[in-house]
Amino acid sequence: MIECYGPYFGQSLTHEECEVLAIANIDRKLLANETGLYGHKWFDYRPLHPVMATYLCVHHYNRAYGTFMGQCFERGKRFMVGFKGKDFMNAREKKSFWKLRQRVDELGIRYDFFMREAMNWCVENGWKQPPRPAQIASNDELIVEVCNRWVRECRAKIQFAVSPRYTVEQFAGGADQIAYQNYLLTSIMQKAHPKFSLHAALYVYDALRIEAAISALPISAINDAIKYSDKKISQH
Repeated sequence: MIECYGPYFGQSLTHEECEVLAIANIDRKLLANETGLYGHKWFDYRPLHPVMATYLCVHHYNRAYGTFMGQCFERGKRFMVGFKGKDFMNAREKKSFWKLRQRVDELGIRYDFFMREAMNWCVENGWKQPPRPAQIASNDELIVEVCNRWVRECRAKIQFAVSPRYTVEQFAGGADQIAYQNYLLTSIMQKAHPKFSLHAALYVYDALRIEAAISALPISAINDAIKYSDKKISQH
């Protein structure tokens, strides 16, 4: 967990502990929405229990909150967080945080990117205080702009998952693994020069099986990626 996401409060919880927290604190209606979100959320979050994913989302909200305070008030406030204590499950806005995480999952955006750009949008638009989770989730103008920024980010560079579940070594034909594989293939072929992205997927991130590339991509792109890899190796 730490290798994938860095340290954050709640990451040591077991699956059973997450289940207890969800049942005790979150409405059944909200819990029922989780199944429908599975195929939309960013790949790294699909193996996570929704409670664990929400702790991670809240962690990035707090980091972005502190950045807002450091930029708009004084640098010494950059480590401030959005609520008292460390556990969002004890916060008054716990359901709002849960709903915000679900909204981000629905959009398929990484939590760190979404929270950072949401706060940036608020700074750019003259907000005097950092937005609360409910304010973010209900602000359609903010949501549209962050989505547009995510599209531009994805066009600029392929977003690789950090979870080892999405490496070739751990590929077992899971629905999420196949979806990630298809996402990579589509993203690679959208590039003007796919050999660079294909090289990264095959040899840098170990994220794409060569047989999947061969079955879906032009052989010219694969040959170019192999030649580029050989060139990189010879240079070292």
